[in-house]
Amino acid sequence: MELLTKLTSTKTYCDNIKESTYVQRVSDSVETTEKVYQDINNLFIDKFDPTCSIIEEKDKDVYFIQRLLEIATDIDEKSETHYHNFKYSKQMKPQLIQSGLQTPNTLSSVIYLGDLYKVTPVIYIDSLHTKVVISQKTRTNIHILYKDGTFAELDEPLDYNPGTYDALDRCFVLNVKKLDVYQLDLEPIGKYKVTELVELANKVNLPLEENGKKKIKKQLYDDINLYYLNLI
Repeated sequence: MELLTKLTSTKTYCDNIKESTYVQRVSDSVETTEKVYQDINNLFIDKFDPTCSIIEEKDKDVYFIQRLLEIATDIDEKSETHYHNFKYSKQMKPQLIQSGLQTPNTLSSVIYLGDLYKVTPVIYIDSLHTKVVISQKTRTNIHILYKDGTFAELDEPLDYNPGTYDALDRCFVLNVKKLDVYQLDLEPIGKYKVTELVELANKVNLPLEENGKKKIKKQLYDDINLYYLNLI
């Protein structure tokens, strides 16, 4: 894979293999046993990759490494279905995503794996009692708790306060500067009159009112962009 040979990161999975990338623990808040992961990438692979349901637990650490490398390779070799189709902005370059897939807990990986597996990650940061929705896309949510340096999938969402991008520095390497990582369908808002946005909204059957009041220009603009974002 040509792009991976150009990466400057000094971290690789092979250099950081631990005896186990996940452990079992009993939750402090409920009487259940949950699987927790030191690297959120492995949580995604374990949950969504069919092979993980048929291989033994002791073999999963090696499989996680292999599968993440395959995914990084597909960004080059199957770019139409594994990169270009997601319509990322310039900040989500292929090299950045590939580097993130080889480095534990990068924000780019959470965004990319969410898109790859067609889910929206919601991260619950226990120390802040805060949750951050990683993507604006309307899809099935996967609820993930970050606590004591590990990640675990939640069966039910927690009643945490909404948080922002800045809170994510508690649990991720913030290798992208914001969560808005997609190309917008519309041009900058200043290029449109309100009447033009009303016409565009009508074309895709978006409501022009909210709570009995007409939407302001920015609401119309954001709603139209969100509509097209969810078509990706």
